[in-house]
Amino acid sequence: MLEEMFAEINMTPTVMINCETFMVCISLVANSDFVTILSEDVVTDPHFSRQLVALDLDHSLPKASFYLIQRRDTALTPMSAYLAQLFYRQS
Repeated sequence: MLEEMFAEINMTPTVMINCETFMVCISLVANSDFVTILSEDVVTDPHFSRQLVALDLDHSLPKASFYLIQRRDTALTPMSAYLAQLFYRQS
């Protein structure tokens, strides 16, 4: 996804990292010259706004895909079931 976006402008990142958690991602970006894709809410959050800045891009980002995965032998909590309904309505 991002590789194709960079390829269109003849730029290829030399390092790409997949973070397993949100906080690891924020910490990595806040303490380095890495870039990431985050929602506007995160960038404007008072806890992060002093460490992060939004970049104004000429290119639009590709549409994201989201998946809802659950264990086969475990029932959803009421909150999880509500989130699943929201996913289904938007699909």
